[in-house]
Amino acid sequence: MHVKLMRRVAVVAIALVASTLSLVSVSAAPAHAAVATKSHLTVNGKKAVAVNYGKRVTFDGWVSAPGQCSVCYPGKVQLQRKVGGGSWTTLATRALSASVPAPTWKVKPNRSAYYRLRFLGYEDLASPSASPAVKVTVRRVLNDNWRRSGRLFYGKVAPAYKNRPIIIQKSTCARPRAASCKWTRLKSIKTNRTSNWKVKIPVQRRTTHYRAYIAPSNGFGGNTSKYFITTRRG
Repeated sequence: MHVKLMRRVAVVAIALVASTLSLVSVSAAPAHAAVATKSHLTVNGKKAVAVNYGKRVTFDGWVSAPGQCSVCYPGKVQLQRKVGGGSWTTLATRALSASVPAPTWKVKPNRSAYYRLRFLGYEDLASPSASPAVKVTVRRVLNDNWRRSGRLFYGKVAPAYKNRPIIIQKSTCARPRAASCKWTRLKSIKTNRTSNWKVKIPVQRRTTHYRAYIAPSNGFGGNTSKYFITTRRG
């Protein structure tokens, strides 16, 4: 009687050990590693641009898997923006597919900011990734014009720029549009409460060119007037 009982205990013990070994073997099987991806983003085909306020820019994004293919997996991507020292916020989300391997966004930026493309990954096959940031500098515009009668140079700054300074510059160089042309300060004027500005242009003895300049401020890039005014006596 005791012998039979011992045999049963031994059989049960062996069965439990075998079951434990089987479980250990299954849990130790290596999991499939997600493929590392790279996200890419350009703005107007570049890594940084400066545009006038009110103008559109084009962002092109795509995701690649190094050593494999340019678009290997479906999944979703986000166009994100960061203003100043703030955090990243999502502007738009697109799904990648064979028909949309490289999404494009046309955006009208309202201030200077950084942008990036973030890939959210795909199941356990492709890992998430984020592109290096690209920079868009938005410049204020002076919307300048010229009235010959009274030699009045005037305009309205956009976006709003009330009671702020504008520098009137002058130059006597032969080619005022050349990058090498030297401009000096003539005077400083201020916009009014509706962001309008105006100045009467003087006439010098020699041919002189004038333009308006607005300095960078509050997250906007600096800019010059669309026109330069040329005067000469006689």
